[in-house]
Amino acid sequence: MSDTWGKGAENNTINWGQAASNATNGFGESQKISWSGDTNIVGAAGYSMSFDGVDEYFSGSSVYSELDGLSNYAVSCWVKSSNYSQNLEILNIELGASNKNLNLKIASTRRVQLGVNFDGSYKGETDTTTLVDNQWFHILATRDNSRSAFDKIRIYINGVNKLAYDSSRFAGALLSATTPLNIGKKHSSSSNLFNGEINEVAIYDQDMASYVSEIYASGTIVDLNNLATAPSPVSYFRLEQATWNGSDWIMQDINSAYTVTSNNMEQTDKTTDVP
Repeated sequence: MSDTWGKGAENNTINWGQAASNATNGFGESQKISWSGDTNIVGAAGYSMSFDGVDEYFSGSSVYSELDGLSNYAVSCWVKSSNYSQNLEILNIELGASNKNLNLKIASTRRVQLGVNFDGSYKGETDTTTLVDNQWFHILATRDNSRSAFDKIRIYINGVNKLAYDSSRFAGALLSATTPLNIGKKHSSSSNLFNGEINEVAIYDQDMASYVSEIYASGTIVDLNNLATAPSPVSYFRLEQATWNGSDWIMQDINSAYTVTSNNMEQTDKTTDVP
């Protein structure tokens, strides 16, 4: 039995009631095939997580401090929503006080925003013509403090820099985190939770503008730990690798021991709707 890359799978004898294992997928990782034919891809982009926009999100169990004190950093993810004309929180870490954040969101104006240290004051945002309802988009929001005053933040949508405004020149280095990492929600607010699907959340401790083509990969999800020249993320959450413990989804950062747990989510929220 061969996969789409023409590699042979191992141990593919299937008996009644017995599962085959150790087949190879396109990333060179393993997949499990049940006797009934169901496939659970481990480590490949076979699933995303669906958020209801009401009370579903992921949060970490401890303060997320990987970016403390940095001036250069980046966030990469895939998102899809049936309505981009609403405020949609994607990723949030509170820094120093309740009104200071590293915050990636979509505003009701359909602008993607990266807020840095102070809400509404230091941020970069895209133009208003980018996001189309019911379509997947890749976002790479990245900052390099050494760039010119209005070019410190860049926000790439599907590999293209769509930044229209940048006021982050006075932001300085990130303050120390005071809260866990949140995916799909702002820590200090119960409003504007993400409504739609999120996949492949990666956080970098450096600017990633030079690597946008590798990360976006012409619209194909790739293993961000195994790109030709791009460095690996400091944190990497592949939502298809989340495991259900009977009441919550548990998802470990592939590149560290940091773990996030779902809040108010259901087992059926893991979906095969992927980019």
